[in-house]
Amino acid sequence: MKKILLPLVCCLMATSCLKESNFYMENYTDFATFYEGKLVTDNAYRFSVVDNQSGTEAWKKEGERSFIKCDILNRNLEIRLKNVLHVDIEEALPYTEEENEPDDPVEVMDQSISGGYINLALEYFANPSSNTAHVLSCYYEANAAQDEFTFYVLHEGNDENPACMDEKKLERQSEVLSIPLWNLLKKGTPTKLNLCLYQLKKADDNTYTIEQSTFPLYKGGIVL
Repeated sequence: MKKILLPLVCCLMATSCLKESNFYMENYTDFATFYEGKLVTDNAYRFSVVDNQSGTEAWKKEGERSFIKCDILNRNLEIRLKNVLHVDIEEALPYTEEENEPDDPVEVMDQSISGGYINLALEYFANPSSNTAHVLSCYYEANAAQDEFTFYVLHEGNDENPACMDEKKLERQSEVLSIPLWNLLKKGTPTKLNLCLYQLKKADDNTYTIEQSTFPLYKGGIVL
């Protein structure tokens, strides 16, 4: 289980655009994927890391996706890498009725769409004293006639949530994942995107239930 670096999550929706006239910028944030020795961002910048202050080199794995915070040092797009948050790439599979069962809850704390991905910062409950593996998985349902996709984020956590056990035994855990869109959406066609997940609902008597909720991810249609 992983805990999100809170300063980075707070910036998830605030990815910056670099102006051509400005070749020095502090605390630039963006999603980036490591390709051929460069950090290629969702804003299409190819960064060379000349000063790594992140404390890790795990981002150097080819195809690794991360959320980064850095200082852009010059017009050659050399950067001082300050923080790195690993991002799981979760391919969405076709949805079937077999998946439509009560599930452990998960909350979306932040969201964005960039670089051909849906990016989600998620939180869920877990029992730190257990060895339960919490698994997040994604599915999709397509409505071709209306150019609409509904994505399902499911959480398997062995009933480790306040609706099924004492909340005092639980702690919140966090994860960031990206769902690729380019193999699903028609290029150049506006597409409506929805998100469906199971969420906790708290009653007046402080008891919890789990309910399925669906909401739009993006107002209007997203175009790749």
